Amino acid sequence: EEETADRLPVLPNSHPSSPSAGSGLRLWCIYWVLGLLNNTPWVVLLAVAKKITEGSVGAVYLFNILPGFLVKLTIPYWAHHISIERRVEVAVCSVLFGFLLCAFGRPISIWVQLAGVGFTSAQSSLGEVSVLGSCAHGDSQRLIAAWSGGTGFAGVFGYFWAYVLQNAFGLSLPTALLISCTLPVCYLAAFKLGVGKLETGDGPSSGEGEEAERTILAVGSLSVGGSVEGGSDRQRTEGGIDVEVGEGEGGESEMSNGNGARKKMESSRLLVEGSRSRKVAPSAEEGTGEPAG
Repeated sequence: EEETADRLPVLPNSHPSSPSAGSGLRLWCIYWVLGLLNNTPWVVLLAVAKKITEGSVGAVYLFNILPGFLVKLTIPYWAHHISIERRVEVAVCSVLFGFLLCAFGRPISIWVQLAGVGFTSAQSSLGEVSVLGSCAHGDSQRLIAAWSGGTGFAGVFGYFWAYVLQNAFGLSLPTALLISCTLPVCYLAAFKLGVGKLETGDGPSSGEGEEAERTILAVGSLSVGGSVEGGSDRQRTEGGIDVEVGEGEGGESEMSNGNGARKKMESSRLLVEGSRSRKVAPSAEEGTGEPAG
């Protein structure tokens, strides 16, 4: 148990050292709101699909899924060229443009409205990938949990929003979508506030966040690689942390054992702290060694 625990890498951002309970709660609420507002425009267009095109509701559903899927499929190849903040700003502009096309494109062509649905779909996927990427600079477990709670509630909130605007208040589709443009504006404001919290001390520094991302990649590569031949082996992550992977009885990799995983991750923090201290402080033997001869 102890040896296996020490061989597991730990995510440096999984246990943030500083933030107070109050600031952590505020940041949690911000990411919950981000998850809610990121998916709500997507749900709103599903709710008003019959108002966009009565005879081809399936086309609205298709355009509300396919562009977002293409964004997620291609984003690993170009996301590193654009900062997270710029990607979120592009996502907000995309959903605003999409709402305007859906609101005023009907006299022109139904394809204009469907293009607006596609822009909103792209916003949902681009915003999701970008905001989840920013979680690496804070308490990733709590922030991702908050984001997930917000996106889960977006389904209920989006349909309720569309129902109130169109049925309770009797607004037309263009008017309802114009009012809905306030959603991406609030989304951008919440993101700016959330990133500002991380940059001013409510989470680890950007360097630690980058180290967290590198460690995540290292853990992913180890899990995909499967068992290691030859009994045991040592691998070095980009952050300079030695990770030993050995085979247990029956040929199964010890890293694949999910029993007590949380306890093992806690215990492996000692290994990370020891690795960092060895990089900074000289060894005791070098400091007290006597000259030869």
